Amino acid sequence: MSEIKDVNFKVVAKFWFREDKFDQTKISLINNIISEYMLKQGFYNDDYRYTLLNRPLFETEFYIRLTHRTPSVTMRLQKLLGFKSQEEIENSLEFESLRNSLDDHPYKVTFWVNFEKIRENVSGYVIKIEIEPIILIKKRKIHYKPKLNQTKYNNIIEYNKAFINNIIACFGGAGILEEPKAIEHLELKQSNYLFEDEFLLVISKDIRECLIEANKCYSNECNRATSIMIRKSLEIAIIKKFYQTGNESRLYTESGEEISLNLKLKILREIIPKMNKYIKDIEIVKWFGDNNAHDPNSIIFARDIEHNIVPKTRAFLMNLELK
Repeated sequence: MSEIKDVNFKVVAKFWFREDKFDQTKISLINNIISEYMLKQGFYNDDYRYTLLNRPLFETEFYIRLTHRTPSVTMRLQKLLGFKSQEEIENSLEFESLRNSLDDHPYKVTFWVNFEKIRENVSGYVIKIEIEPIILIKKRKIHYKPKLNQTKYNNIIEYNKAFINNIIACFGGAGILEEPKAIEHLELKQSNYLFEDEFLLVISKDIRECLIEANKCYSNECNRATSIMIRKSLEIAIIKKFYQTGNESRLYTESGEEISLNLKLKILREIIPKMNKYIKDIEIVKWFGDNNAHDPNSIIFARDIEHNIVPKTRAFLMNLELK
């Protein structure tokens, strides 16, 4: 990955909301909204100035809490005998956690808050967000060299763009100054698969089988079949979510017939409101699958699948949080 720069993976965005004058109390409120959301997502920060001194923070960093296993008997024995220090053991456990972490998940999220003039006679608070995904930390700390293609890269960027959009949604009614994007977009030669093993291993077996089939179709340039298999994987995932949320009875009409995918998506909006933003994208993926299944004259290109269908599908499945 020596030819690839950190800025290819860092995702940034800016949003704002109007205020006529600067107020430290407002900055503190912004800090609280950010902190509350990030803590719920499993992040922490080491900056205690706000809580201890009640000072507003204009820059703050959050880091994901990596799950470390308990030191093994061998590790404890090595420490007891002086072969390894506590720091060496902790580093070993951290490296193991990094190796087992998904590349696309955020590792470090930085916020900058400023009071600025937006345009003539309009001022407000501008919040900049920058995300460094785990792939960058793995690259630095454990010299990680993944098999990276355009689809995997796009998936990493899309996941972190979605993460930023969720943060912005916490502020309600905020205006977008810069849409979430990679600082420098990367173009890579496309490989012959869409969904990498690392992703397939963390989803359930029945969905995985559909996506493996989609990979096979894609590698044989069967684009129509690829879109159909991806659509099928989504419907399976949605049905599983109905069961996991105790809504399986809503999958059927009074006469016992299974409802359409359109209706499943409509009900899913009610069951899990946070999925609304992803459902809009999935309706596009569904359209490709439906069109290629029923219209013999339909045409779908590899770029439609690589740049449109796959990133939307992956973001939807990851945020659906199936058990």
